[in-house]
Amino acid sequence: MKRTFIAAMMLLCGIGASSAQTLGVYQPNSSKMWDFSTLKDQSLPLNNGKLMVGDAQYAVSDVDSVVVRALEAPQLTAAQQQLVKGYQEKLGIDLTKVLGVKKLHARLFFPGYESMQAFTQPYERNLEDYTIITLSEQSTPEKPVLKMTYNPLGMTNYQRYLLYQLTVGNDEFWYGEDAGEDYKKVMEILNWHKNSFGDFNVALDGLTFSNVNAGVNASVNFIADQKDAYGDPTRRIPFQYYFSTWDKAQQIVKEQTLERWEELAEITNDGKDGTPDPLHYLNTSSSEKNEYDEAENFVAPKASVDFKTGKLHFEFSFDAGGMGYTRCYIDYD
Repeated sequence: MKRTFIAAMMLLCGIGASSAQTLGVYQPNSSKMWDFSTLKDQSLPLNNGKLMVGDAQYAVSDVDSVVVRALEAPQLTAAQQQLVKGYQEKLGIDLTKVLGVKKLHARLFFPGYESMQAFTQPYERNLEDYTIITLSEQSTPEKPVLKMTYNPLGMTNYQRYLLYQLTVGNDEFWYGEDAGEDYKKVMEILNWHKNSFGDFNVALDGLTFSNVNAGVNASVNFIADQKDAYGDPTRRIPFQYYFSTWDKAQQIVKEQTLERWEELAEITNDGKDGTPDPLHYLNTSSSEKNEYDEAENFVAPKASVDFKTGKLHFEFSFDAGGMGYTRCYIDYD
């Protein structure tokens, strides 16, 4: 049976946006992972055992599970509402159309990576989904700072897919006679496998503005000083990863009570192959400086916002697993 997961995610709006429901198809053994999005008021009827989504049909017999998550955009406090009002009056930065549930359209271009079977073919993905944007705790009366609390830059499902394929979904290197011993150890100790991957989420904090044209538009700064999985400095998008399998591994090492905790500690502390640390696999190179000898696959980061319409545009390079850059172009309505 074809393994398909349909996730239905209800998003409750914050300031200046409407409620929405997002659905996506996740096929662990396929590069196709994001098929559709639909507004909350669009029905999802069943017809002859098939789920109808727009013009698409999905046989219920092919669906392993349907997951519904209720996600609520943080409501602005009275103090935050005052900040938003102050930004508009003093800085000409109107955030009322920027905050809340924002629909996005994304185009991703992956050049292919011939050294790994699952990624040998180049592909283009056109995605539609939603992001929740709110005012960051880092904001001050003089400086607005934004935070994407859900699906930042539309990249959560794509990064989940990459992390899966680079770890327990990697049939080429993680299984079989030639697989490294550390892979087997980690999967055994954590009970980590294809059908028990773990919960994965992403957030993005620290977005600021520059080159502000009062009341009209501005540039958006979204690259920051970061440290990679080995502690080395880099400049990249400061995605914050939440991965339950990595949390579990860290807790086992901290408590030192599980029988094989020392074996796990040797792998996780040294960042060896097999570690469930997302930073070992995702967002591993600079988004600001081309670290691969492939100029055609690198796009310099830039972003802008139109305060009149609330539209945002982002373009950047993103890499995972040392496979080179994916060129990303994201537009928010």
